[in-house]
Amino acid sequence: MKRFIVLFSAVILCLTLAGCSGSQYKKATELYEQGNYAEAGEIFSKLGNYEDSADKANECKYQEASALLQNSDYDAAKELFSALGDYGDSADKVKFCDHKKAAKLLADDDYDAAKAIFSALGSYENSFHFSSFILDTPYVFVCPPENKKSSGTSSISPRTRGSAALPFMRKISHSSLFFG
Repeated sequence: MKRFIVLFSAVILCLTLAGCSGSQYKKATELYEQGNYAEAGEIFSKLGNYEDSADKANECKYQEASALLQNSDYDAAKELFSALGDYGDSADKVKFCDHKKAAKLLADDDYDAAKAIFSALGSYENSFHFSSFILDTPYVFVCPPENKKSSGTSSISPRTRGSAALPFMRKISHSSLFFG
């Protein structure tokens, strides 16, 4: 009789735990579908090997990192993508976060910080081009024809190291700034 009670108790415990895991899995899935990736990811992580919880936990982290990237929180997004290791294209997204951050720094005229990141990225998405060519070469901004001054000559103003002038930049030598 004791054996029967112990066996019956073990079966009831297993069924209870399976039921709890099933409801937690369902709750996490609902949270994921609502876009609450952080909370859903926590629940999926706690479920361990229940169904595909481990994969779902990684997907939650990935979606959370993607949302941070979309909101221009490049450092936080990079941290989450890094934690995912080789999940999906996370390794590439780490570099993408750095590239986006460097582009923002360049747009904000923080040339040294932008150059350091672009240099570290090497050949990723033409980072080497930004690092060595744009940031080290003097340029002038030449207004397009529709912006010519009334005198009929184009407006030329010295400009070094800027991304805003990219569509109309022309390489010049240092001496032509002073001697025409």
